[in-house]
Parts: sequence; structure tokens; C-alpha cells
Amino acid sequence: MADSDIDVNKIFREACKNGLLEVVEDLLNNGASQGLDVNSKEDFSEATGFIWACYHGHTSTVEPVLNNAGAKHLELNTKEKYGDTGFILACYKGHTSIVELLLNNADALHLDLIAKTFWLGKTGFQEAQSKGHSDIVELIRAKRPSIAEQRVPRVWVEFENRYILSNGTTNLFEMVSNTPA
Repeated sequence: MADSDIDVNKIFREACKNGLLEVVEDLLNNGASQGLDVNSKEDFSEATGFIWACYHGHTSTVEPVLNNAGAKHLELNTKEKYGDTGFILACYKGHTSIVELLLNNADALHLDLIAKTFWLGKTGFQEAQSKGHSDIVELIRAKRPSIAEQRVPRVWVEFENRYILSNGTTNLFEMVSNTPA
């Protein structure tokens, strides 16, 4: 296989996805000469390396990506095909250390902490709430109280009630009595 046949962008995304810190750091330092585009997306998921690292909870991989964000022109607010950003996915999956890292660097990196998914229009905070990640909910409330004040769209509340009911965790009487007419 010739060097020109190597997809350095795919290698970067896979290294981020699998938490391969040495590979990520090497590509961040030397990948430009091989044509690395740190913002490249997978064909199917449209996820970047940063999104994959956040999704899989690889804090040690997220850190060097963030440290190189400015110099490498990383687009940290990029969304994958369902509208999830790295921050939303870290909240959804319960990766507290990544959420804290992103919250601490949000202003310097211009992170959009109130971006919403395409499907249900939920923010990272709302995803953490719906998944029961109370540590993340409390972290966001402590560091970014204005995010916690965002209203949940009515469609999402109705969907969640049906979903909860279909899984047997809420009874019909409770759902009806708590739903405004």
C-alpha cells in the first residue's frame, strides 16, 4: 500500500474513537504534512474525531484536541447527522470529566453549550436530565446556571412521558394528572 492510499483523516477519527492518545497527538503534531483535516466527518455518521472522543468518554484524547483547537482550526460545534455536538453527546453518555473540561473551556473555545439536537431539540443539559445523569446536571447548574433555565420543548415532554410509560416506569394516572390540558 502506498502512502497516498492511507486515509489519515479516517485514522485520526478512529484514534479519537478508540482513545489512542499517542496516535491522536502524533497526527495533531505531524498530520498536516499528510493532509490531515481534523474536521473531516465519517460518511455515514457525519461524526468528527472530536465528536467520537466525547461520545466514547476519552478525556485523555479530548484534552489534546482542545489544546490544539485554535491552531488546527477545529470546529468544535460541528454536529453529526442527528444534530449532536461533542458536548451534547458527553452529557447524554454521562461523561462528567469531559463535560467539566468543556464547561471550563467553553468561553475560550467558543463552544455552543445550548446547541440543540435535530430530532427532539434537546440541549446537552436536557439530555443529561433525561438520562438521569444528576452529577452532570448539578455540574452544569453550578457552572452555567443560565443553561439550566432553558425550557424543555413540549413535544419532548410528551415523547418522554410516552416513552417512560411504554417502559413501565410511570403509570397512566400519574402521566395524565401531571399533563396540562
